[in-house]
Amino acid sequence: MQEHIIRSIDELPQLAKSLLDFAEERSIFVFKGSLGAGKTTFIKYLSQAIGSNDEVTSPTYSIVNEYVSSNYSIFHFDLYRMKDYEEILDIGFWEYFEENTYIFIEWADLVVAELDKYTFVSIETQADGSRKFCFENC
Repeated sequence: MQEHIIRSIDELPQLAKSLLDFAEERSIFVFKGSLGAGKTTFIKYLSQAIGSNDEVTSPTYSIVNEYVSSNYSIFHFDLYRMKDYEEILDIGFWEYFEENTYIFIEWADLVVAELDKYTFVSIETQADGSRKFCFENC
């Protein structure tokens, strides 16, 4: 496991590169953090590190957003509004898992037990406003 304290948004591009190195061959990332902790903001910088210039926005209402780079498709899920596993199946969740694809999942409680080889990223807001990021390969 790795821990990082980030005091400025300017540190996120380097942290994104560090996460990709830490993840090794893993291309599935599960994000945990309270509302407003910075999950989507960090995913923006992670997508840029993979080579995407697409605008990254929260998929809270669309459930999934797709971003592209020259070599990869990136699927960003926000499962916050999903009530049960049946809803996950109804959106075709597992059909997004292909080669040359990165998968970013926020609020993954309903699917995390079914995932194989992923990197877990937790983000905690600290009392001084900094963020504590923890990375763990699972």
